[in-house]
Amino acid sequence: MRYLTFISFLSFKLFRLYLNYVFLLFPMVILAQKSQIDAQVLGKEQVWQAQTQAKAGQVSLSLQSSRGKSWSFEGKNLAWRGLVAGPAGQVFGALQFQDSLWIKDSLLAQSAKQSLLIFGLDAAGNWLWGSSWLPKGSNKLYQLAQKGPYLYLSGSFNDSLLWQGQSLYGAGISQALWAKIATKTGKLLAWGAGPRSRESWGRSILPLGKQLIWAIEYRDSLMIDQQLLFNNPVHTDFLLLQLDSLGQRKKVWPWQGVYSDRPVLLLAHSKKADRFMVLGHFTGLLGPKSAPPLFKTAYKYYDYFWAELDTAGQIWSKGQSSSPSNIYVQAAYWGERGLFLGGYFQDSLQLADSTYLARGKPYSPYLVYYEGEQIEQVVLPWAEGRLLSILPQPKGLRLAGEAAGLAKRERAAWPAAKLPLLVQIDLIEEGPRVWRAAQPIDSWTLYNLRGQKVGAGEGAKIQLGPEIAAGVYSLHLQWGQNLAVERLEILEKR
Repeated sequence: MRYLTFISFLSFKLFRLYLNYVFLLFPMVILAQKSQIDAQVLGKEQVWQAQTQAKAGQVSLSLQSSRGKSWSFEGKNLAWRGLVAGPAGQVFGALQFQDSLWIKDSLLAQSAKQSLLIFGLDAAGNWLWGSSWLPKGSNKLYQLAQKGPYLYLSGSFNDSLLWQGQSLYGAGISQALWAKIATKTGKLLAWGAGPRSRESWGRSILPLGKQLIWAIEYRDSLMIDQQLLFNNPVHTDFLLLQLDSLGQRKKVWPWQGVYSDRPVLLLAHSKKADRFMVLGHFTGLLGPKSAPPLFKTAYKYYDYFWAELDTAGQIWSKGQSSSPSNIYVQAAYWGERGLFLGGYFQDSLQLADSTYLARGKPYSPYLVYYEGEQIEQVVLPWAEGRLLSILPQPKGLRLAGEAAGLAKRERAAWPAAKLPLLVQIDLIEEGPRVWRAAQPIDSWTLYNLRGQKVGAGEGAKIQLGPEIAAGVYSLHLQWGQNLAVERLEILEKR
């Protein structure tokens, strides 16, 4: 006998009520043409959001506050690369540009190569300073972080960079870099390249007490402490490094996998000063070097992963989805209530005992809530697109990204009190490939993990013919406005 769990709809969102908590979603669509919300931060009693918009083949960037203040940027090859808020409500941003960068019909910066602008606004949204570097080769910023009076940058470059009269040189196709600048003036205080490698990228950086945690992805080979680390010319691995405030290396934790793995985010524990979390995605196997793998997935699919560590390198908790499709993590919030992570997926998302089918192409967004290592809630906030940003607020989470090419926002309330016990539906096996629901239902539909409907019928009897191959499916039972969804595995051969 199998059990199906009662699931209801609210505002056309599928909720798993048999879990302990629930999110309430209130959709707010921003009408725009081919636009997305890349990032959002809470300033002084106002929310700032960084948005990209494409119109008639031209891309523009804007930074808008909930109080009406806005800044617009025009130029070539534009992209947002970071947005953070300071302790006094200041806002600091990073954007990519090439050739000329304009703001309010004024020339802000120029660079023949793709370059980066870092800027600061005061709590009222007034311009404080802006600073850009002059590259000789390619370069990209992957994260902008802030703590106290400093900003920290993590990215990559090749050949050389000139910034505020200081030069940085790097060998190889791509070299990881980090930098530290003053929030008050934008002055460059320190910067440096990562361990020598053929290809490496500084994916994320985290100020943790008086230290820095730096995540570097690399390909082919990397030299560190006179030790040569290899993977292969195609796939990538990563390192977690502990640096002091001047960038001197203190500890190194190499991670390795069978295929490719990438760190995307680093988060600090809300109470324990020596704890942090690394989040990313991988395919194949993944874990610390010279230790048994912590994570496993099918070689052709990317899954998300997260791991909580301390500064001694001990791992305290971990998680992944184990879904048979591509799942990417893009944003996360880690606080006293637990871990909230989100991004986008293809085909299907398999979490706990249920399979969620993508409702859009090529991606559908997701939001997962963990309490410890336990998944407590899954939300598919809108049908098609990507979840790119999660902003905690007093009453819940503000979600942002894009939906079918349009900028999108939604709110998710904080988890409420535990729900009462719910009625379960028995699914009784009556014969080979035949089941009957223990209560009346209107209809049932069977989907494969690609989201394709492979079977359907009416009434409580579910009978599958020989054309349905053995495998894992998602079975939907519907009566009235109610829906029950469960993973159904068919083991016998046809």
